Amino acid sequence: MNRALTTALAALGPACVALLRLLLPYYTAPDNAAAAQAVAAHPGQESAVLWLGLVATLTLAPGLYAVRDVLPAGRLRAWAFGLVLIGYLSLPIVLVGDMVLWTATEQGLDPATTGGLLDGLHPSYGAGLGIFVAAHVVGTVLLGVLCLRTRVLPPVVGWALTISQPLHFVTTVFLGLAWVDLVAWGLTALAMGWLAAAPRLVGSAAEPKLGVSPPAVPRRA
Repeated sequence: MNRALTTALAALGPACVALLRLLLPYYTAPDNAAAAQAVAAHPGQESAVLWLGLVATLTLAPGLYAVRDVLPAGRLRAWAFGLVLIGYLSLPIVLVGDMVLWTATEQGLDPATTGGLLDGLHPSYGAGLGIFVAAHVVGTVLLGVLCLRTRVLPPVVGWALTISQPLHFVTTVFLGLAWVDLVAWGLTALAMGWLAAAPRLVGSAAEPKLGVSPPAVPRRA
């Protein structure tokens, strides 16, 4: 794949999530009814969140795969990539709540009823949300540690990747600052794009050299 295309693919998914987090109408809502009220006041923003979520769903996993061969194989890489992949694959479950909020608003349901719908979603929704959060946060930290150990990225970029998702978690749960979330996912996007642009290291020494001519046999006089 073209290097520029690979770099763009690796950065696109996290960049979409960064914008998505900034646009969430209910970022600081204390409960689901308040979230429904916020979406009712800003349905266009919630629609943009869903479109960005679709693009992120389609690009996060391929973007992760695009950087796989930059890093040496081993247990740490397996854990890092496995956890991040599990988290990314859980994103569609997370978006179910946003689809309910937007659809209920479009159908004219009042916020209290919409909040009740969200409160009554199947337990698999909560499980998927928990898996998404835990897996992609821990996995991204491990991925950053691996980049620092192997020096594939400049130290400042490696540290940016390592702290990006813990920062996202802290601002989501404790700070309630959407712009910090934008920065956090933006750091992930920057580091993933940088990582995709790095030279491929895995297997380079073991690749067979094709097209090498056999040594010439000296002719007899």
